[in-house]
Amino acid sequence: MIHGLHGGGWHIHTKKGELNPHLDYSIHPKTQLQRRINLIIYLEDRYKTKYGGYLGFWEHDKSQKQPGKLIKEIYPKFNRAVIFDTSQNSWHGLSRKIQLPKSVYRKSIAVYYLCIPNKKHLTNTRALFAPRKNQKNIKEIKDLIKTRSDKDVFYKAYKE
Repeated sequence: MIHGLHGGGWHIHTKKGELNPHLDYSIHPKTQLQRRINLIIYLEDRYKTKYGGYLGFWEHDKSQKQPGKLIKEIYPKFNRAVIFDTSQNSWHGLSRKIQLPKSVYRKSIAVYYLCIPNKKHLTNTRALFAPRKNQKNIKEIKDLIKTRSDKDVFYKAYKE
């Protein structure tokens, strides 16, 4: 039985696209399986380094429970596959703002490996986003992040 990709599938960013650092959900809301590994494959064959949109990985700041220093950037080169662990420490998102010309998009496909949860797994069923440095004092951003991570609001929207 197929229960949906829940965050996976075809991802397309247009010019000025952004994706804040975040931790992916740990437990699929319908199957209750644990998300363990992400696989992203980049699909735009006309993408250039000057367009930005790099996949960034941040260290985990344990004291703040937020992303810390940016530690790795990956250029979204055509046909490149990126595989990474999904855990409470895998903060990722777009590290560089996207600046695309018309008719060029940052395209990728994402799939996940799900398994029976281990005893020490996280229980979040929603991605947990963090504000960027220039967004930390913006009320609308804080409210959006809070609303997006609210499991009750999410479940209502997901079940409809």
